[in-house]
Amino acid sequence: MKKNILLISLAIIFLGVLCYDYVTDYSSLAMDSGFDTSYSSESSGSSSSDSDYDRPSYSYQSDNSNNRTDYVNLNPKQARLFALWMTFFFFSIIYLWILFLKESWAKKKKYLLRPLPFLGVWILCSLVIPHMISLVVALILTIIIFLVYAIKKQKIMTNQTKPSKEEQALIDECYKIFYDVQMAWMNFDYDKMRELVTDELFNQYQNQLKQLEIVGEKNIMKGFRYLNGEIIRNRKTNGKRIISLIMKVKFYDYIINQEGKIVRGKDKFRVKMTYKLNFIADEGATNICPNCGSHLTDSMSKCPHCNTIIHSTRKALKLSSKKVIDQS
Repeated sequence: MKKNILLISLAIIFLGVLCYDYVTDYSSLAMDSGFDTSYSSESSGSSSSDSDYDRPSYSYQSDNSNNRTDYVNLNPKQARLFALWMTFFFFSIIYLWILFLKESWAKKKKYLLRPLPFLGVWILCSLVIPHMISLVVALILTIIIFLVYAIKKQKIMTNQTKPSKEEQALIDECYKIFYDVQMAWMNFDYDKMRELVTDELFNQYQNQLKQLEIVGEKNIMKGFRYLNGEIIRNRKTNGKRIISLIMKVKFYDYIINQEGKIVRGKDKFRVKMTYKLNFIADEGATNICPNCGSHLTDSMSKCPHCNTIIHSTRKALKLSSKKVIDQS
């Protein structure tokens, strides 16, 4: 972060150096030393009455000119300098705010790039238009660019198909299963996880959790926030219901050791994850214990009568696979 703050500061200084020659009015440095001499030499031969007659008029015009310059209008140099300083001040505040956001660095880089078109518009207007109106023009152009972005974003969101009530209910059910799996993973709750995932996935998760237990580490996953989901497949094959969906969520994800210190990940910002989740349900199952024949409910992973472990994927949905598509 310190490196990027330094780069931004150097960029602002570099722009200031480039703009200095353009906004500096060198006419104030030019000296016309012959004017006063000729004026004094010609006036030496004139009468005192003529000199007295001309002097009040000259002083009056000079005073009016100074009043107009000081209180009414700014010269081009002053206007450009004021506009540039306002631009650098305003956008420096924006960039500092972005840098101190509690987000991942990948997301901060995206935010840092977005104000660049607006910064370019403000600098261009400040240099080209030598008047205070340049800030107003820059603000109007900024609003126009913002409206173009907003309209484009709205069209993209409009083109996306919204799920029906039935699809949304199914997505909510899948998210609940996904969330419960993460909680079981974090708490090393093998019995709960066995109810929520297939046998293949359970064996995989069990081996990974055993490795964490050996080294004395724990994966903290909290602060979940559901963003959106889309069902890409929902079909029935050979008596099994197979559901695939894309789901985006945000949550805190980091690993601590036995002393509670963070060894991997960060607890200061949420990670944004995009998953492809596959669920399966055996709709043809009879929910009967294969050992004693007792009737079971979908949530049971153990027979209450003979304590037999049930390994079949019954009517209830179970998570069969989870794949990370994108992470930021």
